[in-house]
Amino acid sequence: IGVPDGVTLTIKPGTVLKFRSNTGISVTSSASLVAVGTPDSMIVFTQAEGETQLGTEDIITIRNHKDLSQISYVIFENIRNYGNIIFCDDATISNCIRNQYLIRIS
Repeated sequence: IGVPDGVTLTIKPGTVLKFRSNTGISVTSSASLVAVGTPDSMIVFTQAEGETQLGTEDIITIRNHKDLSQISYVIFENIRNYGNIIFCDDATISNCIRNQYLIRIS
């Protein structure tokens, strides 16, 4: 999913996103990602059924220096990849849970 300049992709609490191999979310320049769940309704990023490995791509890539993106109360589960879970230049990340098979958040 590519988020174009000037656009904010908002993911609502309770949403479950299932990724296939070599897929993810890419936020560039003046775009932003707001994935803010709540303690009782967290957002879940996971593998799609039947996927054994997501590949080498980052799951979330944020390429801006404006601190426009927020990721909070998100569960990253069962994601087997060799890239980063979150690769960002500037974002607010808090209250996230990493479950099994995760490589790293950087």
